[in-house]
Amino acid sequence: MGSKSISMQFFGFSVFKQIVPVDFTSIPMPIYNKVIANFDSTLQLSDTNELVYSTFIDGQVTPEIVTPPSDFNFEKTVLRNGVIYYISLDYCLVRIIVKQKLCHYFSTESCTFLTEKPLTDSFTEISAGEDSVGAVRKNYDESEIYYIDIRDSSCRRHTLRGVDVIQLVSGKEHSLALGKDGTVFTIGSGSRGQLGNGSLESSSTFIPVEALGGLKIVQIAAGGWHSIAVSLFGDAYTWGWNESGQIGRPSRALHKGAHKSSHEMISLATLPQLLEIEFLSESEKIISIACGSRHTAFVTDAGQVVTFGWNDYGQLGTGTLESQCKPGRLQLTNAKSVICSDWCTFVIVD
Repeated sequence: MGSKSISMQFFGFSVFKQIVPVDFTSIPMPIYNKVIANFDSTLQLSDTNELVYSTFIDGQVTPEIVTPPSDFNFEKTVLRNGVIYYISLDYCLVRIIVKQKLCHYFSTESCTFLTEKPLTDSFTEISAGEDSVGAVRKNYDESEIYYIDIRDSSCRRHTLRGVDVIQLVSGKEHSLALGKDGTVFTIGSGSRGQLGNGSLESSSTFIPVEALGGLKIVQIAAGGWHSIAVSLFGDAYTWGWNESGQIGRPSRALHKGAHKSSHEMISLATLPQLLEIEFLSESEKIISIACGSRHTAFVTDAGQVVTFGWNDYGQLGTGTLESQCKPGRLQLTNAKSVICSDWCTFVIVD
């Protein structure tokens, strides 16, 4: 893997109302052009295989150099609430690092007792929720998704037969899995419509989002209680909680006193809806999506950045602290990808 100096823009959390460039010149080493972000911190990997853990205070980046375990696999790592989760280099372990200490793991061997037949492959995808971490394993013609509860170390398994899971994402109380064929599956709490199954019912098993049937979905993201999926054609579909306009539709909470009929306002959507964005050209496609707790952001193939939803901490990068349900374009160009943590947003630019 080659390395290059990274350029990133940051907004949110510390009440940065506008876009704040992040200066990485204080980091005395080249870092790979990939960032893992959460809350007000990021995680990167140096050419010397050291972790660069950076926090952002008052517009300044404060890097800390951490030597990772020998089996650390940056390509299969997630950061959640200051905790690092990763799949080991041999793909046989899922490890958790808290305060630079390796404190827990589960392995292919420890999970074998949950299977009816020998496992043929190792862990391939990883995702962290509020209190659990999930990992995907391929078992012949099916995918097995293991979840470990970090509170009591209990482990449970879900099997998706005939499905090759290529992406796994988690919100506060729900998760989404994406099959290679473009099918989206959801599991967990449905209290705010985040499962996309047409109801507020929860599900203890992965169920397909039937409303997306017939579409080839290529990317998914999960917010605190909302979800988004992007099709092969670059269109976005959103569903779930809309308290702050995070699914891009008129929100009752944001339009109190406004002269709009009640049927135009929604608090939540239990089925995926096409996200309509007036200022995007017909040929422009969405290439990167991310969700915070109650906001959403994406990047188009033209380098545009679009944000909407909750903005109490300036996470939309609009120059104000006003939330908005209508997708808005930022004055930022040459964007390549976007990363959201609960209350802030990071944009990778050329």
